[in-house]
Amino acid sequence: MEVGEIRPLIIRLEKVLKVRLLPQMEQGSVATALREIFAMKCAHAVLECVESLFPLALSSTVLSSTRHDVGPVFLPLPNPSVIEKMAANLFRAVELQDANGAIEALQQMEILSLCPSTAEPPLGRLEFRVRNVSGRQRLIPLIELAFFAVEVGSYDRARRYIQEAYSLSPESPERHDLSTLKGLVNLIDGKVGEARLDLIESVLVCQEDDFARLACSTRAFNLQLVIELLHRGESGVVIEYLSECKNVWVIEASRIESWIEAIKNGGNPNFFAPSIRSALDSSASKLHDRMIRSSFLQETPEGGFTFGK
Repeated sequence: MEVGEIRPLIIRLEKVLKVRLLPQMEQGSVATALREIFAMKCAHAVLECVESLFPLALSSTVLSSTRHDVGPVFLPLPNPSVIEKMAANLFRAVELQDANGAIEALQQMEILSLCPSTAEPPLGRLEFRVRNVSGRQRLIPLIELAFFAVEVGSYDRARRYIQEAYSLSPESPERHDLSTLKGLVNLIDGKVGEARLDLIESVLVCQEDDFARLACSTRAFNLQLVIELLHRGESGVVIEYLSECKNVWVIEASRIESWIEAIKNGGNPNFFAPSIRSALDSSASKLHDRMIRSSFLQETPEGGFTFGK
């Protein structure tokens, strides 16, 4: 691992913490939940990267300092100016292979306070944040929490979050993400056939009518399930999915076609090259988009949000 691998992760965290919302949204429960979820995901990525270089030293530090994952605990998010100021200490420690210096820098940057462990990130605390969001608006941070649960291997929680999300009457953009999540979980369960169906469903829900096309096209289409299926040799269904995506994300049609051609020729598409899609898929952009999207979900559907209660 080199400094070049950590720096973009630090910048991503800074950008999430610097996102500014409309004053009437900034202090609301949705903003609190979403900002903490995205900040936690960014901090987890930084910690995971550093941990790959100093696994034993960081693990022992985490074991001695980890707090219990208690829901009601309130922790202020790190100050982005402090992160920016102290990042040089982390970069220097990495260059010198100084484990103690890296740990001290992570503490100074308040990253260890936010996410004390890669093995057991405090999902319970994030659940508490999401549970404080009332009505259908809860759907938005819940889906992001489900993605994080999949990312860290907490699949039982992810299944529960997905089930709860469907009870909140998701519309086409949310159903796109939920189908992706279902597919990722089905892959973990060894249900490749069902994951293939989930992938196609995730783009078909965006073509149900003109409103669905418009609502989905304003955000980045999800590639997480695509990448996982490609790793399993499922190129046929990936090509089918990408071909359908061109009907919704028209502005990216030529780029999508280049990915299809690369797959047909046995190559690896460069999904992460700078583009409109990658810009919309950045953590800061997604935080802002999800916050705006939540403002359109005011009605409370039948049923409730119980986190499995």
